[in-house]
Amino acid sequence: WMVDKDAKMYVWLPQLDLLVVEAYMGHGISSRYMYGASDNADTRNDDGDPSSGSRTFVKLGEEATFEDAAVVCSGPQEITEAFRALHVAQPEFVRHPHRIAVERSEDGNDSAVVTYYMHQRYAWILQVKSLLRVTVDMNGDHRQTKGKDTAKIVNIVEEW
Repeated sequence: WMVDKDAKMYVWLPQLDLLVVEAYMGHGISSRYMYGASDNADTRNDDGDPSSGSRTFVKLGEEATFEDAAVVCSGPQEITEAFRALHVAQPEFVRHPHRIAVERSEDGNDSAVVTYYMHQRYAWILQVKSLLRVTVDMNGDHRQTKGKDTAKIVNIVEEW
């Protein structure tokens, strides 16, 4: 894996950031991030910012996996349920999730690992510092023909 100097050009990256924040706040994962969810036309604000438009550029892959110290899940339904249930633990950010790296595969695959530093508190008691690594595939039928406009999440790993 190598640092991806083109990461700022990935229009899906702000939506991945938002998905991470929403999921770890206990809001679950919105159905808009699922394959099969309808996407409206590419609507961007006047600044060309895709994060505020209605089109979804990042999706949870059908074969996606999630693992942390408490759970291992596979498939969008299990992953969605795990994050929906997280609200019971009353999560709150001690520090907002911070994207610290975007690394690209060196083996010719069109994949990247996006790493976030996380610092959370659960049930007002337990504080957890962790690294969250989200592997995305930027190749295949989910990809636009004009560059890396879309990404499919294939793996989410939280390392406590």
